[in-house]
Amino acid sequence: MAIITSEMKVGEIVRNWPQTMKVFRSRGLNLQCGGTHSVAFAAGKHGFDLVTFLAELNAAVGTAVLPKLAGINTIGTEKSS
Repeated sequence: MAIITSEMKVGEIVRNWPQTMKVFRSRGLNLQCGGTHSVAFAAGKHGFDLVTFLAELNAAVGTAVLPKLAGINTIGTEKSS
């Protein structure tokens, strides 16, 4: 499950996960607003796809949701036949 959500403030995200600054910079965001706006607001204002933007931010902190692999159960072991 994602850690970073659309309601979270940009400043809160950067404080908690400094590695996300690379994502913000890659999108041309420099936090001139002081980080007071939500991710949803920033995405809307700058014309970003919110789902993609959130995926990039969560991937930066290592919380990307990975697709379930065939043959692997939820605890990471192979399914028995």
